[in-house]
Formats: sequence, C-alpha cells, structure tokens
Amino acid sequence: SGSRFHSVLSGSVLGLIDVKHPLFRRIEGVEILDVKAYSDAFKAGLRKGDIITGVNGHLVTSLEEFETYTMKYKKSPKFSLNIRRKNNNLLLMLQ
Repeated sequence: SGSRFHSVLSGSVLGLIDVKHPLFRRIEGVEILDVKAYSDAFKAGLRKGDIITGVNGHLVTSLEEFETYTMKYKKSPKFSLNIRRKNNNLLLMLQ
C-alpha cells in the first residue's frame, strides 16, 4: 500500500504492470492495481490501471525506483507523478 511511499498514495495498491494490461511490455512503470474509493490516492486523481512512469521528472521502471523517489520526496509538500492512463499522458501535481 501507499504507507511506504508519500502519504498521498495511501489507499492505493501498486505493483508491476500486469500481463493483462494493454500496455504490458509496451511501457515501463508501476501499475496502480487498486485504489480505494475516497482514499487520499483517489482524491489525488489516481485510478486503477494507471501506470506511473515518473516521479518529479525521474523515470520509474520498477517498484524499487518508485519507492526510492517517493521516499526522497516523502516530506515534500508537493511533487509530481507522470501517469499513463489508457492512451493519455497525464501530469498530476500532488500535495
């Protein structure tokens, strides 16, 4: 869950990109496997199936990299996530 990461990610379940995801092997990142309704992650705009491809401009290709960057910015009041949602690239500014 988001507890290892920035608090805004609480309520989300992260993992490797699932083989059933349409972008499997076509993109690198961390998939949001689930988001609890009305959790901090949900309120921030994260949705099930989103792929996080970057944190504050740093490319993310694994859970380990994602954890490293989110821990680095854990105390930051703001940070950004690059998200791939279906065919759209999004930039979420989180606080």
